[in-house]
Amino acid sequence: MAVGTLDPASPEYAWVASVVDRVSELAGRTARWNGTVVVTDEAGQEAARRRAGQIGADSFYTAADKIALSEEQAATVREAIERSGQASSDPAEAQRRWDDMMTVTGAVGAQAIRLTGPQAQDTGRVAGYEGDLDRGLGQVWTRENLREIFNGSESARLVPAEGVPIRRALTEQDSSGRATYQALAALKLVGRETWRPAAEAADPLIATPPDLRFQAMVESIAGSEDVAADDLRNVSTWTFRQDLGAALTTRDPEAARAAAHDAVNKTVNEIDRLAPSPDREIPAETARFANDPAQAAPGSAATPQADRSTAAQTIDRQPDLREL
Repeated sequence: MAVGTLDPASPEYAWVASVVDRVSELAGRTARWNGTVVVTDEAGQEAARRRAGQIGADSFYTAADKIALSEEQAATVREAIERSGQASSDPAEAQRRWDDMMTVTGAVGAQAIRLTGPQAQDTGRVAGYEGDLDRGLGQVWTRENLREIFNGSESARLVPAEGVPIRRALTEQDSSGRATYQALAALKLVGRETWRPAAEAADPLIATPPDLRFQAMVESIAGSEDVAADDLRNVSTWTFRQDLGAALTTRDPEAARAAAHDAVNKTVNEIDRLAPSPDREIPAETARFANDPAQAAPGSAATPQADRSTAAQTIDRQPDLREL
């Protein structure tokens, strides 16, 4: 399909609208989509990403409220429309069509959910790392809701499930999506300890102005409520934003996950330093070890305060969740 703007009267445009409508319905918020759908080539996509997110930089941009498709994605939609409702007798072909349509549905869904959130408080301007986190949150939310988006939009009619060997829900997730999920897990907003769906954790952040999201994540850390407002703002703006932002823009998805985990751990330690909690519950085994006089350094006398400090230092407040 040619590069340019989709005709609002075209079937491709109607498909995009059905996905945006379904996402708005699931989120309970109307997307601020301006009604424009653009098809771009690969070079145009990369240029748009750099203009929008200014990868790795802190320059500002005005968020565009359009939906973008690559030429390949647009071709997938065109094929689905031309073969609308037709099941394939070849299992491999049926699987390919299903996977391709599921992926492009996820790509549009991830853009649409981002448009259900508010614009930045700074007159609709968002810095680079805010744009990267926005993209990551959109991917996390869409990954979990993809099947609902597919079944509730024109996608399910265009590519029926009949004859598809594995009806899997596939969506692309780049470094920003991997790092965002890992950060939510390390903050214990999702994962084994909570069994909270990732989309449920991402949604309130999507509904938060982009320039306030890093601080909102820091405020979820236990003890942050005891940190002075100026200190908390500095931790959010400098320590956490810079470290997680670097993870969001890392090219290697696995390295991005590890960097996001480390960014959260570093911030948790900073919160502990600024708001020490001597009354924090300490595991019994750790407390016994810390209070054992035999464990005191030669020539030193153990004190209750020293014991609490030693015990606190042994607590692994953020277990390694990289394998989630």
